[in-house]
Amino acid sequence: MQQVKAANIQKKKTVDGSITYWWVVPTKARKAGCPLATEKLGKDEQSALSRATMLNDMLNEWRKGRLAAEKANGPVDGSVNALVKKFYTDPVFKNKAPGTRKWYVENLDASLALLPTDTARLTFGRASAKTVKPRHADSFYKVALMGKARDPSAMHLGRGEAMVKALKHVWNTQLKGQPNPWETVTIIKNKKKARPYTRFYYNQFVKMCIEEGDTGMALAAFLAFEFAQRAGDVRTFTWEECFRENENVFYIAQKKTGYDLRIPLIKPGTDQETFPGLIKLLQSIPRTNKYIITTKSTGTPYSSRHLNTIYRNLARKADIPRDLHFKCFRHGATTEMADAGATSQEMMSLSGHLTTAMVDVYTSKSTTQTMNAIEKRRIFGWSEDAVKEIIASYERGEVVQE
Repeated sequence: MQQVKAANIQKKKTVDGSITYWWVVPTKARKAGCPLATEKLGKDEQSALSRATMLNDMLNEWRKGRLAAEKANGPVDGSVNALVKKFYTDPVFKNKAPGTRKWYVENLDASLALLPTDTARLTFGRASAKTVKPRHADSFYKVALMGKARDPSAMHLGRGEAMVKALKHVWNTQLKGQPNPWETVTIIKNKKKARPYTRFYYNQFVKMCIEEGDTGMALAAFLAFEFAQRAGDVRTFTWEECFRENENVFYIAQKKTGYDLRIPLIKPGTDQETFPGLIKLLQSIPRTNKYIITTKSTGTPYSSRHLNTIYRNLARKADIPRDLHFKCFRHGATTEMADAGATSQEMMSLSGHLTTAMVDVYTSKSTTQTMNAIEKRRIFGWSEDAVKEIIASYERGEVVQE
């Protein structure tokens, strides 16, 4: 007996024990308005297969026509595509900083183009937004982690989390008052935390840049570490913008947050440099280009990928640990400021973080900070005479008994 094999066919046993074949409209197609209806194909296998093949062809033609209509007329009402398009026109999105808008566009566009399951024929963007349930969100997240290759060994934790975070915000702002399926997605966190750059490795890297004749990369590292700035801002600094009023102040308009920073290069009321060596380094770079940081080979501004490639080559020559990346300069800067006892507000005035919570995220806890806390607590709890006696004991080389 020939086995009937075709998409969307179901077998049902009748009262007399015989098998009847049915062609069933896929649920997603039915909800999307497919004009075809579920049809009884009868008991004959050959005729059932022939009719099912014809109906599947009609279904595919409807899908193609719907896709062409979407391209010509825009997203279908109620679809995730339409929901995201509505989000892009919302002031909630428009009022975000340029860098933040770019982040949303990249992650949302990637989400819309994703095939949410191995057997899916429609991209996620064409699904009905209101029918997305928590189980669908969980399935989407797993696929987003593994990418197109569906390779569990090559999971990209950051990509999956970013896509879910962006979709969660769209649902919160565009479908208010309705359950948000993205709220319950369990995010897998990367246990390995970013390592902050230390001044020892920073000096080692800058020295190698100078030896290799790459003053542009040396300056990029200087600005990222000493100014505690993001790589995306550093590589796009322009002479006109950064020195728009005078040569003794470095102005920064951060792209991600829109925050404006004003960093003095000369200490107010003195002729002493705030960052020794920076002015000389800036003067060594000819102002023939719009951008301050340019490539050694072509004199053009760095792309993000090119910056990281050149950085890695120089870092390897300088024996910098492989887990230290260019973005770790900013991380190291905030950690060093915390070690020095700077307050969160003081750190924010240089790094440009908008909240103290964000400063805390990018500041690694260190032994120096622990000792600062212990020493401040001891001094607070001891009397002035006791402190003087402790100091005198140290000077005499005696061990302090607590």
